Amino acid sequence: PKPFDTSIGKTFASTTCPAFFNLFLNDPDYINCLPLSAMLQNSKSFFDITKKSGFATTRVFDVACSVDYEKCAAKMEYYGREIKTPERCGTEFGRKNLLVIQAYASFISYPSLFKAGCLKSDSGSYCYVDAVTNVTSPDDPHIYFLPLGLRLPGGSRPTCSSCTQETMTIFHQYAGNASLPLSETYVPAAQQLNMACGPQFVNTSVTPTSNAATIPALPSTTLLITVAALLIM
Repeated sequence: PKPFDTSIGKTFASTTCPAFFNLFLNDPDYINCLPLSAMLQNSKSFFDITKKSGFATTRVFDVACSVDYEKCAAKMEYYGREIKTPERCGTEFGRKNLLVIQAYASFISYPSLFKAGCLKSDSGSYCYVDAVTNVTSPDDPHIYFLPLGLRLPGGSRPTCSSCTQETMTIFHQYAGNASLPLSETYVPAAQQLNMACGPQFVNTSVTPTSNAATIPALPSTTLLITVAALLIM
């Protein structure tokens, strides 16, 4: 699967921004990282695979979780800086172009989603694969969108499992960084989970570690729009 594998449209205000997208999408180092942080929202091929079977999804994660993490994290950090510059997508970033904001979020959220995506259950299966194949609890995958700035939908009730708990523990490690979307989405989601799973299920206390500006959290309806768009493509 590839990120941003549908038309990026004509929503750019500059010629440099689509050129930047073309640059990183054709960078072999970026491609080989198979970033879950980019594929969750912006990959129809990945979405199709998750709907095909748990086995096919597991094969993708086997590859994505065997990459050189440090090299990939450095690559994402580089592109996260570049996308905001005037020579790249600075104009669109300032105007909060949705595709640019999503790409930026995917770059800066790579570490947290790599660790959460590669987390395995007690039975040895990937927690994410368990989430997307759990037909009795369709809300389980929603927590994986928190690092991308998407709030947990109101009324959402993910399974009170060790996978959910450990995934949130990973996200908690990043939630204090004000430069990350998790700084705005983690606590409300943790409080919502504790209402359903018990007051001590996940940690709702976050200590700020950075004063840098973050991108605004998107409403949970954006998650529904994203999924709907993938369904009709």
